[in-house]
Amino acid sequence: MPAGSVGQSISNKTVNQLNTKNMKNEAKLVATEFLTAVQQGDNTKLAQLIHPDITWSQPGSNSLSGIKHSNA
Repeated sequence: MPAGSVGQSISNKTVNQLNTKNMKNEAKLVATEFLTAVQQGDNTKLAQLIHPDITWSQPGSNSLSGIKHSNA
């Protein structure tokens, strides 16, 4: 094994762990911003957070239930 290989492997592992942690933190932040915008009825913020061409299923059995489409 070349000199420095173990140190390099540990370094790469540490970088990967930090990248994963940062991605999880970013995902949590986006989810929190999304839910806050939904709760506040902030359509401008929602438009900034979601892709313009999405489809989702609104659960339930009422007039708001069913398959929904974005305005794209």
